[in-house]
Amino acid sequence: MAKSSAKGSVLLIVLLAIALITVKWIKSCHNSSETPVKETPAWKDDGRNKRSEWRYRTLEYTQHARCRMQCRNISEAEVNEILRNGTINYKKSNLNDKPCPTYAIEGNTNDGQKVRIVFAACKSTTRVVTTIDLGVEHECDCN
Repeated sequence: MAKSSAKGSVLLIVLLAIALITVKWIKSCHNSSETPVKETPAWKDDGRNKRSEWRYRTLEYTQHARCRMQCRNISEAEVNEILRNGTINYKKSNLNDKPCPTYAIEGNTNDGQKVRIVFAACKSTTRVVTTIDLGVEHECDCN
């Protein structure tokens, strides 16, 4: 009787081990077949990344930026939306600008304008330098 019970225990342990291995194999196959998780760009984090903090600072608007915004019908809300969700165009940015590096961020406004907004990432604030409508040439008298 003891031999039969021991065989049953060993059989049960082997079956459990096979079940565990099968479950792990299924999970690994399932995970590898999924679309890979797209890494969030550093600038789209929650502000904890030192390189992205400038996107979360208080905005200052230069006189030039205010004039261009008015001329091109771009609101502060749209500037904030582009700042948070736009794409940095590194070809139009200058990370070596003094006294503050400048970032050209592009995106679409709620009314469909394709815009580029240049921000200066200063130590305590982020300055809006200018706004550009990439689809329409506007006559502005902003000096």
